[in-house]
Amino acid sequence: ADFGEDLDKGGVKGLEESTKQDAKKKKEEGFDKKLNGLLKKLPATAKVAVLEPKTKALEFETPEPDPEEESVRTKIIKHIESMREKAKDLLEERLGELDIIVLDRDIFKDIEKEIVYSQTGEVDPSSGAEFGKKLGATHMIVAKLIYEGFKTAHPTVTFSIKIIEVESAKRIGTINFTQEIDIEQL
Repeated sequence: ADFGEDLDKGGVKGLEESTKQDAKKKKEEGFDKKLNGLLKKLPATAKVAVLEPKTKALEFETPEPDPEEESVRTKIIKHIESMREKAKDLLEERLGELDIIVLDRDIFKDIEKEIVYSQTGEVDPSSGAEFGKKLGATHMIVAKLIYEGFKTAHPTVTFSIKIIEVESAKRIGTINFTQEIDIEQL
C-alpha cells in the first residue's frame, strides 16, 4: 500500500511539473509573440540603439541581517543579472532577424553615461532624444527588469521593453512580461 501511495504521489508530482512547464512555455511563446509584434513596429530603415537593460529591485537595496536570506538573495541577484544579459542578447538577435540595423554598443558606451535617468530608471525623453541623435539612431530600445516578492513565496521579475522614436521622443510601443522565479531551481 505504501508503494502504491508513493507511486501515486510521484505521478501527481510529475503531472504538476509537466503542467507548470506547459504553462511556462505558453507564457514564453506569448512573450515572443508580443516582442515580435513590438519590434515589427520599427520601420525597415530604422537604426536602433539598444540601451543597457536596467534592473530595479528595491528589496535588495538594504542589507539583509539573516545569513540564510542573504544566500538566497545573492542567488536571485545573480539570476537577475543573467536574465538582464539574456534580454539584451534576445533584443539584438530579434532585431537582426528583422534586418534592422543595431548600432554597435561599444560606440555609445561613453555617451550613454550622459543620459539623465528618472527615479523609475526610464530614460528622460529629451535627454534620450539628444543621446539618440548623437549616435545617429532613429529609435532607441529601453529595457527594464523589475524584481518583486523576495519576502513572499512567489517572487516575480517583470520585463518592460519600450521603443522610442528619437526625433520626436515619442513612444512607439511598450510590452511587459511577468515571470515567476522558482527560487528552488536557482
